[in-house]
Amino acid sequence: MLKKFTLSLFFITHALLCHPDIEKEYPELIPFFASKDFKELSKNFTIEVINNEKKLIGATRIEVSSDGIKHIIVFSDAVINRQRLSAEELKFILCHELGHVNDPRLWATGILPGLALAAAAGVTVGHGAYGLVNRSPYILLRTCKMAGLLVAGLAAVQYLSRQGEYFADEFGLKVTGNLDAAIAALQERKLLENSDSDNENAINLFRAFLRTLFADHPTEENRIENLKKMKEKNA
Repeated sequence: MLKKFTLSLFFITHALLCHPDIEKEYPELIPFFASKDFKELSKNFTIEVINNEKKLIGATRIEVSSDGIKHIIVFSDAVINRQRLSAEELKFILCHELGHVNDPRLWATGILPGLALAAAAGVTVGHGAYGLVNRSPYILLRTCKMAGLLVAGLAAVQYLSRQGEYFADEFGLKVTGNLDAAIAALQERKLLENSDSDNENAINLFRAFLRTLFADHPTEENRIENLKKMKEKNA
């Protein structure tokens, strides 16, 4: 769901509702950025375009400073290209990212569980290191049990993350109302992420199962199916 959680100690003094690179490539989106609805959705938001050749479509980052919490939508400059994404497709991706921060369950099902899991991982590693230094089989056995619980916790946190992706997709569709653009954007994401399934042999199927269990995003096929069901339900 949130790709990064960073603590920044500098002042954030700007609040861009759009970005010059996006306006230049997609001038037809300028009225949308200037609309009252978008401004209401994008309070305390900044859009950032980074020079990144990696296959990153969009991500949400949170920065905490003395000015408070700032939400930043990050795009790779590789995708600000109408040869890759149409204006409506980019609009859906942007509204999807807005959906994450407008998710009322964000802290309860996203950020706080992730922080708790990171803290538990730190305790487990420290506990194991203490057991190794003191050559204590009892402590090492207890560390193994803690590691098992940690893996179960990771699966739970990733499940919550996937639910957050469904919410953000639905939010994006509600704002844009364009199912075709949403589907096209998700299909493009699949191409960019090279998420084609492996050959169907036992080892690769097991790997695919693990990726599904511990993935922070649902498969594009599941996300598209969920949006179609939502559209049919609201038709």
